[in-house]
Amino acid sequence: MAKRGQYFTIDAFVALLVVTTGLVLVLAVNSYTPSSGQPERLSQEFVNVLAQTKIKELNNFFVMQQVRNGNITDFDNTILQQAYEFKRYFDSFLVGCPPATGCHGYEPSVHTNMSAEFLASVTPSLVPKQYSFEIIIDGDSVHGRGEGQDTTDLLISSKRIVFGVVNKSVEFWGPVTVEVRVWQ
Repeated sequence: MAKRGQYFTIDAFVALLVVTTGLVLVLAVNSYTPSSGQPERLSQEFVNVLAQTKIKELNNFFVMQQVRNGNITDFDNTILQQAYEFKRYFDSFLVGCPPATGCHGYEPSVHTNMSAEFLASVTPSLVPKQYSFEIIIDGDSVHGRGEGQDTTDLLISSKRIVFGVVNKSVEFWGPVTVEVRVWQ
């Protein structure tokens, strides 16, 4: 009888070892999920900075150049408001302009990306280099850094509604949806 009990005990330990090893393997294989905490905070903070930082708070060569050229007239605009105004003004300004003649001396190839140039001059230091991002204003991708949005495991999106006033008058524009996408 003693040998029989010994075999059952060894058999129970072997079965317990096999079951435990199987559970560890199953749980280890399915346990990879990218951490969304830091990219989520980054996306939210990035869109908040763009929506709250005013032109008068920026110390940037491109911005100062646009102020001197008269392209930026309202220093109380936020970065997103100014980006949309560049997009709206230069897109509507160039509708129907023959590319060869331009409109009022502006060549479409030079000014159709004014919003992208503005955002490119302001955003490089706002997002760490290991992250890629895209800024979408009113459904159009305006500016971004990096590729692989379609193949990433984790894509975080934050949205804001932006509106503004035309030249400090009673004429309003907006609301416009701005989306910021961040991925690694």
